[in-house]
Amino acid sequence: PALLLAKQLATLDVLSNGRVTIGLGVGWQRAEYEAAGMAFDGRFGLVEEMVLACRQLWSRAPASFKGAHIQFENFHSLPFPVQGERLPVLLGFAPTDRNFERIARVGDGWAVNHVEIDMFTERLAALRDAFVRQGRDPKAIEIDVQLVAIKDGKGAVDWRATREAARGWARAGATMLTPVALQFCRSPDDVERLIDWLVSLKAALG
Repeated sequence: PALLLAKQLATLDVLSNGRVTIGLGVGWQRAEYEAAGMAFDGRFGLVEEMVLACRQLWSRAPASFKGAHIQFENFHSLPFPVQGERLPVLLGFAPTDRNFERIARVGDGWAVNHVEIDMFTERLAALRDAFVRQGRDPKAIEIDVQLVAIKDGKGAVDWRATREAARGWARAGATMLTPVALQFCRSPDDVERLIDWLVSLKAALG
């Protein structure tokens, strides 16, 4: 529910001193929506409304919103996020022109999942064009790419090859790289090595 989501994210943003970025998607499994008592059809429009409703709740009190799926009047939701109504919302949609128009309308960027880098380069240009059509700055787009581990012949993480892959994504336009931790860590003992590697990767990428 938008009211609960807005409250949770605002509270977390205050606790973290303005460090929250949220990625939202629509999912693919109808059973998940049925279990939550939500309509599967129209889910893209629901996510758009959810973002707009949250921005209302993050910027004023009392807040009101009236959409096809979400309605509330004179609702107080405190605290406000440290980042205010522009708390970054990334949308994890498939890279279609229609979805890019949705991202450009209400989102701050694209959460990328399983896209080949050649396709990514071409589609990122299309997303920037969509931002321009919506009167928004294409240079401000946040692009979060899931960073997968490249494995060697024995199934272990090839850290050097993965670092080069990360460099490639950064050169292509990724502004954030989010590691899929389960691919890097076979046990809790591997977590510290992953953290150290990520610190060195961040330093290398600037």
